[in-house]
Amino acid sequence: MHLSISEARELSEGVLARHGYSENDARLITDVIVEAHLWGRPLSGMRHLLQIVERAKDKDRGTIRVVSEDDHSALIDAENNPGFLASNYAIRLAMAKARKSGVAVVGVRRSFLGGINGYYVSLAAREDLIALMSVSGGSRVAPWGGIDPVFGTNPLAVAVPTLNDPVIFDMTTAATNVGHLQTAARLGEPLPAGLAIDNNGEPTTDPARALQGAILPFGEHKGFGLAFVIQCLGILVGGDIAPQGMKDFGYFFLVIDPGMFMRVQDYKARVTELVRRVRQSRTRAGEASVRVPGERSLRERARRQVEGIDLDDRTYAELLRLR
Repeated sequence: MHLSISEARELSEGVLARHGYSENDARLITDVIVEAHLWGRPLSGMRHLLQIVERAKDKDRGTIRVVSEDDHSALIDAENNPGFLASNYAIRLAMAKARKSGVAVVGVRRSFLGGINGYYVSLAAREDLIALMSVSGGSRVAPWGGIDPVFGTNPLAVAVPTLNDPVIFDMTTAATNVGHLQTAARLGEPLPAGLAIDNNGEPTTDPARALQGAILPFGEHKGFGLAFVIQCLGILVGGDIAPQGMKDFGYFFLVIDPGMFMRVQDYKARVTELVRRVRQSRTRAGEASVRVPGERSLRERARRQVEGIDLDDRTYAELLRLR
């Protein structure tokens, strides 16, 4: 199914409004969901509405609140709201504190799905701040050399301002994400080799068996090491040690004002020069160009703003029934 941006927004906001979200909250969630498609990240897009609606049946959402804070930090209780809302709240609070104090750390507990982390850190970078964000999620990923799922896919995102578009680095520490497995299972498609193991620790390309087993860490022991560190940051802010299902994720935000160290314009100019040097560096055989982190997503965004987005027919039909 091909949708214009306005059609995608109307469908998303309609589903959320039908299932208990205010007009403002539906808009904030939809902003992130649509951006996922624009950036070429559909697995973090409209399909998340199905999980948000399923979680809404619990009817245990409260009001997002600050538990404790000072000039440099804050701890937020998301009251079982999705990370889409809690992350918007947290990054803006961290930005405000960093503008006053130079640096801010904000944690979020009792939350779940939040979509693409690059979206939230980009909000800070577009206002001349450096931002880092990590999330420890539900147990889906095995430690390197192990079988049992212990870690979430534990993404890490960083955004840095330049004189032009920000540089946005956004990665998962797992070989793939849960959405890939779930979508492949729904569509009856095999997984690429090397992404997952079954419940006995054997490599599998069957998404159903992978969902009963575990995803492998990205980059073997290196991805495992990053996942472990991110899990520790999630524990620090009140996330579960090994969250089960869609609850008790640990969100960690760090925002830095480069003005603590030099004039902001000078910093942005120096990063812009670094971008230029990267792009103008010699390419290896078979490579058309050298890109900086996030460049492909920005190009995709410009194209899809005009052309619209694609959504698999099954997800579209399910969302229509929920609207």
